[in-house]
Amino acid sequence: MTDRLVRTLTVAVLGVVILGVTMAGVLLDRGAATLVLAATALLGAIAGLWASLQALLGNAPMTIEEAIAFAHASEAEERKRAILQALKDLQFDHSVGKIGQSDYDMLVLSFRGQAKRLLRSMDEDVASRRAAASAYVAEHRVKEKTGVPR
Repeated sequence: MTDRLVRTLTVAVLGVVILGVTMAGVLLDRGAATLVLAATALLGAIAGLWASLQALLGNAPMTIEEAIAFAHASEAEERKRAILQALKDLQFDHSVGKIGQSDYDMLVLSFRGQAKRLLRSMDEDVASRRAAASAYVAEHRVKEKTGVPR
């Protein structure tokens, strides 16, 4: 947005706030006017924070694939949850006497081994993504320094 439009919108919002506070004070009471003023201040703070985050992070659009990947847990994360839940269930079953000690020890070792292998593979995946993200950030820093548009 242009600076003139931003100034015009700021004045308009300020006018609406003053009108709203005045009307709440006249029609209701001082408490309602104070509440309207406080709500406006909160919304202004949220809008300011949002604008700061956009300025800080830039306006990089997210592709549909990135949005879907961001929203859904990966297969590895689902397996991790399943293994951890199985360990909790196994511990409970052992504590109430449904599973003997030897079976419990054997199953715990098995589940913990699966969990270790899974966590190692997840760490390797994160390391490769971290390297790609670092390269992406470095590329954009170079573009910003040289003045090349995004």
